[in-house]
Amino acid sequence: MLAALRAGAVRGALFLSPRSARHTHFLLRRAGLVETVRESVAFALSPRIAAALAGMPWRAIHATPVPELPALLALLGRPPGAWPDAAPPGASPGGLPEPESEGQERE
Repeated sequence: MLAALRAGAVRGALFLSPRSARHTHFLLRRAGLVETVRESVAFALSPRIAAALAGMPWRAIHATPVPELPALLALLGRPPGAWPDAAPPGASPGGLPEPESEGQERE
């Protein structure tokens, strides 16, 4: 994780509590890596959590209007290739490969 931060490879981070936001700030500051979040986006489960993130130089901080996990995931948007029109050949509409035999189940 530290190497990814130093390389600028971390594009976003999810925060589920003010405590996790404060700990992240503390650990990044202690490691001298606070500036590495300038190109990253913080996604917070609530405005209160977003407020705890405000002390770091995030490119952006997005917060859910309600503290519900589906709302947080919605902030992330649609992942590439997540819709049926982008499914590989032989995949079901959900994007999972069809079982090869009757005895094979999906995990």
